[in-house]
Amino acid sequence: MRSMLEDIYIEDNQAEGFSIRQMPRADYVPDKNPMQKRVLFEEGTNSSCPSCAGENPFLKSFLEQQGDSVLLITYHAWWPGNTDPMYKANVTQNTQWINYYSINYVPYLCIDGIYRDIYPFSHNLLQTPFQQRISSAVALGITVNDERLEDDSVRSTITVDIPSDLPAGNYKLKVAAVEELIEYASPPGNNGEKEFENVFRKAYPDLSGITINPAQGSYTFVYTYAVPVTWVDSSIFTLAYVQNEQNKEILNASRGSYVANPYIIAARYPMKGASSIELNPVIAWSDAAAAKYYRFEMSTDSLFATTSVSAGDLLVSEYALDSLEEGSIAYWRVELYNDTANYGFSTVKSFTVKLYDVTELEATLIPQPYITWKDNSGQETGYQIERGTFSGGKVKFKVIETLAANSESYTDFGVTNPEKIWYRVKAVNEKTSSWYGDTVSVDFVSSVKEGVAPKTFLLSQNYPNPFNPTTAIYYEIPEAGTVSLKVFDVMGNEVADLVRGKQEAGGHRVTFDAGDIASGVYFYSLRLNGSLSAVRKMMLLR
Repeated sequence: MRSMLEDIYIEDNQAEGFSIRQMPRADYVPDKNPMQKRVLFEEGTNSSCPSCAGENPFLKSFLEQQGDSVLLITYHAWWPGNTDPMYKANVTQNTQWINYYSINYVPYLCIDGIYRDIYPFSHNLLQTPFQQRISSAVALGITVNDERLEDDSVRSTITVDIPSDLPAGNYKLKVAAVEELIEYASPPGNNGEKEFENVFRKAYPDLSGITINPAQGSYTFVYTYAVPVTWVDSSIFTLAYVQNEQNKEILNASRGSYVANPYIIAARYPMKGASSIELNPVIAWSDAAAAKYYRFEMSTDSLFATTSVSAGDLLVSEYALDSLEEGSIAYWRVELYNDTANYGFSTVKSFTVKLYDVTELEATLIPQPYITWKDNSGQETGYQIERGTFSGGKVKFKVIETLAANSESYTDFGVTNPEKIWYRVKAVNEKTSSWYGDTVSVDFVSSVKEGVAPKTFLLSQNYPNPFNPTTAIYYEIPEAGTVSLKVFDVMGNEVADLVRGKQEAGGHRVTFDAGDIASGVYFYSLRLNGSLSAVRKMMLLR
């Protein structure tokens, strides 16, 4: 039984470097070789779909029998397992393809866009639509040439040859980066599959494609796109096809193939111009066939007037750096050579080191959410606060405030009484940022719902802190009883008796006025019925 559509959630996908050029040629010259028809199979699948695991071997066997007359691309859905890593790698565009064909179960197979929902993947059910498409008249030809560039990208030159004007229609050239084989050490879902072929990675400029001229002629398009470190660059190829949006018919398709340049080194990590890189990264680059050894160099300037690291005779294409300075910009390059020749340095790449992360993040209610942390960075221009709420089966964060440098606390006055909210904080400046440290949460259930007693004994951090001369202390008690709230100095001497006597269960707020005591560190202690107790530290600054 196939897996049916379930709830969906959409996330923004990070943009990559991408450029496109169109170069029409007015004088059409027919190709010396006949235009080859290639049939495009598009499959919807999921790593937790049992039927997908059962049907895919039959599909693979059929495709192998057809040779290069057929192409395959697989899109991953969010059901039955919404943790499928290939779906999550590009949520927006995988979802866009599934919605384009109105798919609500997997596995799902389209052949050239017009034969849809072919299931099961038996030879008889696949052979008839394939034969009809491979025997159809070839309306246009497509050639794709992929070239791996040194700046961590692929340049794909796509030529569309139209021997005679196309019938009326809305024709789009659609281009996608495809990873030929993705292998996992253990199944990423629960259907047992560990190998996934021809996996869709990203469409350029998007899955809608670009409109092409239907008139007779030869048209060349040059696409350049970045190859993220999460892709296996030697397995990446460009798939291009022309589709008529009026009836979804795919007229023809073609793919490129990666051909390595033996003298080119491409950065694998960090990508060119990356920011917020860890303090002790392992720099990695692609292997070059001509190299026996590598020399890694790093500098604080792009011209390499001086080098802070120079390491030669490296046998592997990576180098581990020691702790770098927070917020610094590092420039690096790699030379390749063997026993007979030096082939020179790669182009210079740069990255920006992250800032120091915040630590000791805490959140309490007094009664508004009050967040505190330790400022560890010396180069931040501010701190970015994010609030998270639970929606669509996960916690989703958004920026709510950016504070000044050296900040170590924040009160959130924008909360509209949810049951629970989450917070995270990072240091930022104009060049880079820290990573998010711990995530903390506050529970409103016991504090904002009348008549509901808190379930826990809680003493919140006073606010503000440091303070001068007054501050608020909020606490919760889960049952009625005798309460004691006192303030002590660092020597243990009592300086204030704020609460003493019986109180009802619930949340309570007390103001402490320190107008007649000296600046310094103090402690406040809460006790309930002589057994439950909690102590916190506060600071008075005049």
